[in-house]
Amino acid sequence: MKHEDNKDNIVDYINGHLSDEQSKEFERELDQNPTLMKELNEAKNWQSQLQSAKSDIPMPQFSSIESKLKRKTWNLGYGLPTAAAIAIVTVLYIGTDNSPNNEFETLTDTNSSYSAPIVQIVLSDDVNISDFANEYGLSIIETYPNNQIIDVEFNSRIEQSLSTLKDDERTVLVKKIGTN
Repeated sequence: MKHEDNKDNIVDYINGHLSDEQSKEFERELDQNPTLMKELNEAKNWQSQLQSAKSDIPMPQFSSIESKLKRKTWNLGYGLPTAAAIAIVTVLYIGTDNSPNNEFETLTDTNSSYSAPIVQIVLSDDVNISDFANEYGLSIIETYPNNQIIDVEFNSRIEQSLSTLKDDERTVLVKKIGTN
């Protein structure tokens, strides 16, 4: 075995990385080569010094880091709130009634479900709907709960007073909707 090969094998020999056959050959060379024996002893001294110095320095726990890298986990920081939000939306969606809400249909849809034209009136909060309807002689078709909105029958009398209704300070909106 060449001297250079033996130098490379010193660390492997100390750490037990040589096969049985390689170890026996290395030990035969040690018996015949005092320089190699000296280098082996120096390497052992260096290794023992490194190990004693290494005990003062905290070493990372590669096995625990490796297990964290391999393990697939669900991050509860994002997963749990996301799952809760999906559950809430699902419950709210299932609990909703999909039938149309006439309040929004008649306020926004100019082609409402009425077969005859009507006038929709939005009144200010302090107006009594019954008194207002009696004052103008309105035939109320629909009132909306918790709102100051009424749908009234469109007739020739309403048609003549439409501008007056729009100018009345108690009205917020007066709009003719439905089919003509």
